[in-house]
Amino acid sequence: MPATSIRDLVIKDDDLVIGTHGRSFWILDNFSLLRQVNESTKTTFIKLFKPAPAFRVRWNMNTDTPLPPDEPSGDNPPDGAIIDYYLQGI
Repeated sequence: MPATSIRDLVIKDDDLVIGTHGRSFWILDNFSLLRQVNESTKTTFIKLFKPAPAFRVRWNMNTDTPLPPDEPSGDNPPDGAIIDYYLQGI
């Protein structure tokens, strides 16, 4: 995230949404991971965090024309379940 003035900060479900003064916004997906970090995380060698609910959906079967290259768009989270873990440094 660039060094800019933040005008809005909202937690919606498990996402952190940040609005900047330059009329852009940033989204941190799956904020629930940070809620699971506690003092025992530092003392254990390995910690497996509880994953967020995942849903199986059918791929878009629509054969519409793709977006033009100059159309602004962002990257979506990867497909499938995301498994987060912590390994203590040696």
